[in-house]
Amino acid sequence: MRILLDTQIVLWTLDNNPRLSARARTLLTDPEHTFYVSSISVWGIVIKHALGKLPLSITLGELLGFVQASGFQPLEFSGEHAVGVSSLLPLHTDPFDRALLAQAFLEPMHLLTHDKQMVKYGGTVMFV
Repeated sequence: MRILLDTQIVLWTLDNNPRLSARARTLLTDPEHTFYVSSISVWGIVIKHALGKLPLSITLGELLGFVQASGFQPLEFSGEHAVGVSSLLPLHTDPFDRALLAQAFLEPMHLLTHDKQMVKYGGTVMFV
């Protein structure tokens, strides 16, 4: 299964945060799955960190190395993804999350999240 990680899941994985559920940990260690981290998530992390809203245990320069070392595949945000955002119902207002949803639906792949608002889109959105 191809699984796109929500930004919060990426951050919790980075810090081995106890809020990362047992189900999420099981999925993340299953070699049958391929996991992706969107450039949108990286961008969101960079912006929040620069604004002082997100402390990190690593430097921003180390962030991409962490993603690669974790075996996560990069997923670039394309113009097609941007246009795909326009087809989403206005159930969630965060533009970063809407971009991730569009990517997951267009690729297609599952989206692993802990955001109950994103789950409202149904389909392949997985709550952990």
